[in-house]
Amino acid sequence: MDPPADFLIFGGDLAQLGKIEELELGNELLKEVKIPKYFIPGEHDWYLDMGKKWGELFGKPTWSMDHKGVRFIGLDTVLRTLQVLDGECPGGRFRPCRLLEEMVAGGLLGRKSGKGFFVYA
Repeated sequence: MDPPADFLIFGGDLAQLGKIEELELGNELLKEVKIPKYFIPGEHDWYLDMGKKWGELFGKPTWSMDHKGVRFIGLDTVLRTLQVLDGECPGGRFRPCRLLEEMVAGGLLGRKSGKGFFVYA
């Protein structure tokens, strides 16, 4: 690539089937990338164990970062997407989990509110 990339942003769902083995394999494969990497988990990566394995492999999620005067922001649209799908698809396959609904309703929005799955100072 010319010019070479400055960094890589991984935008989630490394564990498409929600298996820890997928995260481990993805981590091994991504070690080959020799530029700075920023990781944002997808719902399949996170909800399999509420981020425990993700944190072990990749650290805290990078929801925002600055590079050369530009701020990059990751957005979590899981709840809204599930609500739309639940309304359009019969059978409740996409019904959002109660914990997610409660966290959003309670203002536990991560960096935006200063608390969520993590507490941000």
